[in-house]
Formats: sequence, C-alpha cells, structure tokens
Amino acid sequence: WNISEFNVENETEVFDASSFCASSVRTVNAPSGITQIGEDAFRYASNFSTSGIISSNLTNLGIHAFDSTDLRYVEISENLTSIPQYAFYSCSALTSINFSNINTENLTTMAYTYYGCSALTTLTGLGSLDVSNMVNFSNVFRGCSKITSFNLGSWEVTDKCTTMASMFYD
Repeated sequence: WNISEFNVENETEVFDASSFCASSVRTVNAPSGITQIGEDAFRYASNFSTSGIISSNLTNLGIHAFDSTDLRYVEISENLTSIPQYAFYSCSALTSINFSNINTENLTTMAYTYYGCSALTTLTGLGSLDVSNMVNFSNVFRGCSKITSFNLGSWEVTDKCTTMASMFYD
C-alpha cells in the first residue's frame, strides 16, 4: 500500500496496535476525540510527520507508538496518564517537545522514551514535571546530542528513583 494521507471518521476514539505500522502514511487527519493510540500504532511509518493526532483527549499511548517516525514537534496532552517506554524512540526529525500541559504525578518511568531523537533541541516545560513518583529515567534522552541546555527546575527526585543511568548520554 502506498497511502500518503488517511482520513478518520469522527466516531473513532482508538488507533489499535500496529494500525499504521511500517506504512507509507505521511498524514492522518483524525478527530479530536482520539483517546488511545495503541502499541506500535505508527512504528516504522518513517514518513509520518503529523503530530495533530496527539489530541487533548488522548489518555493512553502505547509502547513504541511513534517509534522511528518523522515527527518534528510533540505537545503532550494534559490527559495523558503515562508516557510509555520507547513511545518516541528514534524519531530523528523530532526537534521540540512541550511538556507544559502534562500531569505526571502518577508517572513512574520515562525510560528510553526519547532515545535517539538526534535533532531534539527544545524541551519546553521539562522543569515543571512532577517526578516525585519516578522510578526509572534510564536512557530517556540518550542520543539527543543537539540538546544544549535544559532546566530541571523544581524536580524533586525521591528515593523511589532507582536509576537515571545514561539519562542524557550522547
């Protein structure tokens, strides 16, 4: 299949696991009601570059959801209850992430989430994240060699945290 644009009906709330995995899709026009993006939903869809489907209603994001896509910007939804491991792994065109709206009080791991995002330069709102329940930060920004500064602001890492191994390793 050589599909470059995909239009989704308004009633759709979920992109199931592997929905567009390894496809040639570039754009998905989705309603604002998307609440779940399943595991591997866009994994290896290397031409995929639209971040519009990360809507304000999104509550669940699967492991490897956008792994190896061509996303350039991501604004994390305030209703997202977790950022799973490998969610944006190897998104080498990703330059900017906005964490300003996310509620992270129940977040326990961000391991490998942005690993290999080699064009990433801007981490807006990173310092405002509530990391008090975080257990695992390992490799979260590993390979993000273009990040030149970041503000961890009000982070209060507690004794619950077991590893920060290679968190910013280049």
